[in-house]
Amino acid sequence: MGLSQKYCHAELVSASIEHRVANLSDIPLSRHLNGGRSLKNVRTIPAHVTLSFNGRSRTRRYEDLTIADNFMFHKVMQDREMCRRLLQILLGLSPEVDITEPVAEGGIRTSPDSKSVFLDIRTSTPFTEYDIEMQRAGSREIPRRARYYQSVMDIDFLDPSMNYIELKENVVLFICLTDIFGRGLPVYTFSNTCSEAPGLPLNDGTKKVFYIAENYDKLNEEEARSFMALVKTGNPSSAYTKRIAEIVEKYKNYPRMKREYLDAMQSESITAMEMEEARQQALAEGHAEGHAAGLAEGLKEGERQKALETARKMTAENCERSLILKVTGITEEDLDSLS
Repeated sequence: MGLSQKYCHAELVSASIEHRVANLSDIPLSRHLNGGRSLKNVRTIPAHVTLSFNGRSRTRRYEDLTIADNFMFHKVMQDREMCRRLLQILLGLSPEVDITEPVAEGGIRTSPDSKSVFLDIRTSTPFTEYDIEMQRAGSREIPRRARYYQSVMDIDFLDPSMNYIELKENVVLFICLTDIFGRGLPVYTFSNTCSEAPGLPLNDGTKKVFYIAENYDKLNEEEARSFMALVKTGNPSSAYTKRIAEIVEKYKNYPRMKREYLDAMQSESITAMEMEEARQQALAEGHAEGHAAGLAEGLKEGERQKALETARKMTAENCERSLILKVTGITEEDLDSLS
């Protein structure tokens, strides 16, 4: 959701929202938000949102966000120089090389029936495509996510008229809080090589790099160690990490950005809950029919109908078109059919 978009409100089912009233008046914003102008008559903002889903609840306080949280990571790394410096520190990008404007939460969907992805930070140089992911929770699926992300980035880049040799180098960088591989290393780098001849590289131009925050003290390079320590502990120790900490603290004082965060959390919760309802309904219908084909078809149609219903609600609330497509995953044709 862009900062210039209208704020969108939708009803949360099985979610409770705790409100804390704040008296907010004329608060000046820097060029990072509104071109140096100020926002007046800012609405009161909930102090935190408690989301309850399937018996589990989690409280996300905006004031507690750090660079290790996706929302803040996106905001900080959308700055080209901050992002370029991170690539220099963690991946050895030459200081002479510039990057394209970083895109946060850039969506890629290769076909209507394929799984769409939203890359945390996507940028590129003339020769390399980069995806940078901040990963707070550990998961066994992360290596396969990296594989899928690289494949859809390649599909998105390569036009029908292009040759395969024109594919750029492709690097996916995961910044993980926990050691998902369990070997105690501060960084794991994977490139494809031949099993029969381990020294023979495939030269397919792909690389997957995983930095592990909990092992930051084992890093030899001081700048990398400082950044990963910031991710793990929140304590800055270098000029770069102190700058990150300053930006994060500044953003925490922007009511409009806080509103954006809470709106995003609400939309995310609505989608998750309604999709789960669709799955449960489809499961029941599939079991009642007594065969696997009915289950699969019921699941697919149930999810689609729930997504369309969510789109209707968001349209009624005057949500931005791009936000509706992102939250629901429906096609532009489906959205047009609702009007």
